[in-house]
Amino acid sequence: GLNETRRGALARLADARASDAGREADFFIAYEGGIEDDAAGNKVCFAVVCVAHRGDDAFVSEVRSATHSLPPGIVKLLDEGKELGHATDEFFKDRIEKGYGKSTGGTIGALTRGAVDRVEFYAHPTALALAPFVNADIYGLRKNPLCVVPEA
Repeated sequence: GLNETRRGALARLADARASDAGREADFFIAYEGGIEDDAAGNKVCFAVVCVAHRGDDAFVSEVRSATHSLPPGIVKLLDEGKELGHATDEFFKDRIEKGYGKSTGGTIGALTRGAVDRVEFYAHPTALALAPFVNADIYGLRKNPLCVVPEA
């Protein structure tokens, strides 16, 4: 569900910050996919995107993606203990190549027959999560490399 997915994204964000590359980075971005029941009890997928800037350690911008439904066949494989990417590969084995569910296409790519892939699915929430840093002045954040407001 959402809380578990949020915790996963925040843990990934902390890991990114603590990594060798993270010690030199200005920004940290973490993605975590989740599954939950919608209001009708159907399984749906979503993602949480978290962004932090080294200069504003207390602030984390967190955005939830759009939600998409899962077909009953994938839900059945999840209930059997399969991970979503592997369940996608198995369910769509006649339509996609092995590994597609965990790669660029993802489950959304398989469901939309490539009209939307994993990269596109994450693009909008990523842009929204970066918005506070682009507008640092109105969010009360420190100026950073994304901030487009000239210094006074």
